[in-house]
Amino acid sequence: MTLYEEFREFEFLCLLNFYGKPISKKRILEIGSSRGDLLFKIRNMGVDITGVEIEENETTAKLQGIVYYDGKRLPFNDNSFDIILSSNVLEHIDNLNEFELEIRRVLRPDAVVLHVLPTHMWRFWTMLIHYFALPRRIVFRMSRFNAKVTNTAAKDMLKKTNYTTIREVFHLLSAALVYPRHGVRGNRFTELYYFHPTWWKRHFVQSGYKKVEVLTIPLFYTDHTLLPWLTLKHRKLLSFLGSATACYKMEK
Repeated sequence: MTLYEEFREFEFLCLLNFYGKPISKKRILEIGSSRGDLLFKIRNMGVDITGVEIEENETTAKLQGIVYYDGKRLPFNDNSFDIILSSNVLEHIDNLNEFELEIRRVLRPDAVVLHVLPTHMWRFWTMLIHYFALPRRIVFRMSRFNAKVTNTAAKDMLKKTNYTTIREVFHLLSAALVYPRHGVRGNRFTELYYFHPTWWKRHFVQSGYKKVEVLTIPLFYTDHTLLPWLTLKHRKLLSFLGSATACYKMEK
């Protein structure tokens, strides 16, 4: 199991504890199943779970148990699920208010929604550590850029110094100054606001959910592989610096 998989495993256990009830007889929908890691883990527990993923963003073969759709209307009937959950997904959804209506539509009465989302502290430490990891990132980006110009056509493109080349260089320089935006709201700086639990809690209340609760997950990590020797145990201890993710629980 990779360190990244350990993060997700720990977050999932926190999610289950936060829910606080057996899930064996519940019908569950996972939003944004990707490779199906969480989906298949829950299914192996003998739970009825279905996943959804946007078809145009799915580059791998379609996986059994995941429904691929257009990202707008969930392909399920009204009042279909007891639990809807997601892990690090909502920050990437553009039409979030409309999507919340779809989530509420397919929820059964008294159903529960569970989301794991990155926090403002994850964003803060990711921005800060970015500068320590910058030399390695520049080397990596330059190697990828150089790989594009190994053939004659690409070399001719560089000689002409066209718009694509200028854009590549500008993107490299801007990424060096400030860590790129992670989600779809705000910019590189205002994500500190949009990732804050206060913003998310207000959003969920405005979306019509009841009894919105927040649990910060005691785990410290950033969007870097700097310091890979820090184990899961170390990262739990370092969570006093700021939890990377928080879990949100609410009722329809």
